[in-house]
Order: sequence, then structure tokens, then C-alpha cells
Amino acid sequence: MKTKRKLSSIFILLLFFCSLHVQAQETITVTGTITDAENGQPLPGVNVLVKGTSTGAIADFDGNYTIDAAADGVLIFSSVGFVTQSVAINGRSQINLSLAVDNQQLDEVVVVGYGTQSSRKVTGAVQQISTEELADIPVPQVTQKLQGRLVGVQINQTTGKPGQGI
Repeated sequence: MKTKRKLSSIFILLLFFCSLHVQAQETITVTGTITDAENGQPLPGVNVLVKGTSTGAIADFDGNYTIDAAADGVLIFSSVGFVTQSVAINGRSQINLSLAVDNQQLDEVVVVGYGTQSSRKVTGAVQQISTEELADIPVPQVTQKLQGRLVGVQINQTTGKPGQGI
């Protein structure tokens, strides 16, 4: 009877240790360089994320990154204006990658007084005036410099006193 208990206890202990070994994953350090697919220049600021975790890294000024991940994990590379790519690690300690430009994400942006907006979503007229046109006008206020320069824009002085607000 005691022998059966000893054997069953040993068997349970072996199962416990085997289950711990199965759950543990090999973690490796992955390094590499991220470049632009068009010109081969390094891409700084690219986000590198281990899929399914909150572990991440950002590429430095030379496009280099270092991240700890499971040997069988997947890395996700993303950056604004570039196509997001997923790469399986497969036990490799070095993964170099070239990101392609995402032409669909690039769009002309119009800066307005309270935020930014896509140019195709702007209704109404948009006008531009360069700083060179305004640089040599000897008045103290920017609004005075804009008077008469933009079509359809009326800028009026609120008082009759010279130099007062417009």
C-alpha cells in the first residue's frame, strides 16, 4: 500500500515538472535594421511589436532595433506612411526588413486654425499666402498685413483709432 502511494506521488511530481517544462518558452533577443524599400535609407521611429503581447521597441536613428521575444513568435513592424508587415521569428536572432511606402495612406493635408483636415474634405475656398509676401510690410499686426491680400476676405478695424485691434 505504501509502495503504491510512493509511486503515485512520484508520478504526480513527474507530471507536474513536465507540465512546467512544456509551458516555458525559449526567449531570444532579436536585433535588426529597418530600411526604406525605395532608397535603402534607414527608417528611424518604426514600431516593432511582438504579436499578442504588449512587448515593443522603437527603431533608433539608424533604423536599428532590439527586442526580446519568444523564438516562435511574430514581430509586427509599423510606421506612418509605410505598409505594416508581420514577420515570423522562427528562432532567428537577426531580422533585417525593408518597409514599402503605403501610397494609400499619404494624402494632402490642409492645416486650419483649429486642427488638420484632408484637402478633399474641405468645402469652400482655400487660399494661401506666402511669408515672403508679408515680410516687407511695415505694420505691427499680422491681421493688418493680410488686409487686401486674400480674395473674398474682409478685415475691418473695430475702432477708428490707428494701431488698435482689427
